[in-house]
Amino acid sequence: MYPPEHSPKLSPAYDSIHYFKNDRLYYLWLIFSAYYFIPIFAMPITGWKLALALVGYVAFIATYISVRFLPKNRWYLAIAAMLGIATACSAITPGASNFFMYSGFFLGIILPLRYFIGAVSVILLGTYWLGQVLHYPFLFFSLYIFIGTPTIGMIGVVERLRAQSAQREQQSTEEIRSLAQSLERERIARDLHDVIGHTLATIALKAELAQKLLARQQAEQAAEELIQLQTITRDGLRQVRETISGVHRSNLATELINLALRMREQGIQFKQTGKVPSLMNQEADGALALILRELTTNLLRHSNASQCGLTFNQDDTTVTMTLKDNGTLDNITEGNGLLGIRQRLHALGGQLIITTERGYCANISVPKNIVNSGAPA
Repeated sequence: MYPPEHSPKLSPAYDSIHYFKNDRLYYLWLIFSAYYFIPIFAMPITGWKLALALVGYVAFIATYISVRFLPKNRWYLAIAAMLGIATACSAITPGASNFFMYSGFFLGIILPLRYFIGAVSVILLGTYWLGQVLHYPFLFFSLYIFIGTPTIGMIGVVERLRAQSAQREQQSTEEIRSLAQSLERERIARDLHDVIGHTLATIALKAELAQKLLARQQAEQAAEELIQLQTITRDGLRQVRETISGVHRSNLATELINLALRMREQGIQFKQTGKVPSLMNQEADGALALILRELTTNLLRHSNASQCGLTFNQDDTTVTMTLKDNGTLDNITEGNGLLGIRQRLHALGGQLIITTERGYCANISVPKNIVNSGAPA
């Protein structure tokens, strides 16, 4: 409701001239200014003094309302004007004492606590001296200020702290939203890389096979490959759309079938050993499926293997998946694909180790409690 301390790190909304736009209580506080008139009716104030008293009251109300439309860096001028009006009107009526409380309220909003205490102390000492000079009874002037100004000022302090807390919460919410958007963009980028890379690699292999069949004048077999190519292309487009919308979720069981088919199509002998994890949460299942897809794509693209094996191992703490072939590969340059794999494994608390000494070998390990923490996929 009220602005926190001025800081360039805070949202510009807190320094807006329309800061009090939705504050219904702002004008309700003016009810307490009616005390100003009680001593006027109780004391014989007439003529020019009464006129000056009314002018002073109107000037105070105008100054109070102006704060609502002033930028925060000009509030000090309005507070100084309030104190000046309160001091001048005190020479006419002790009812002006409540004007000091309004200034205390705004001081509590804009000043840190230590400065607020100092400013209020100066006001209390100054008004006590003023009351003595004007010969006002302590109970009807200074006591009212001594009690009201610090109390109302602390309301301003509380409002400032509350506004600062609301601002920090807003900033935290914005940071979380920004982080979520960034993570979602990274997810889409990784998934698109895996989906498109897998699809394009398959299309290239199918097209190459169809070309060879046509060269051998095996038109029927080539036509079958082209039909499969069309199906793969449509399926790839569907997966891209689902990935962007967040609907697509690969699973390990389906990916294992696709892996065996791709190896067979390329004339690579494939063997799977070990027990596939049967209980996996959706996140781990989808991540391992995409990791296996990317590793398979890399193997088919860069290795000249004739045999390939996929092994699953489990112990009390770890689930391991190893993809190994008998091809020759000197080294591997890590690109977006392997980077995406490492990011997925990092989210699962796992790791990837790749070696090329005796063929291409990719070893993936993830904590068993992470993989099995959920219902069957």
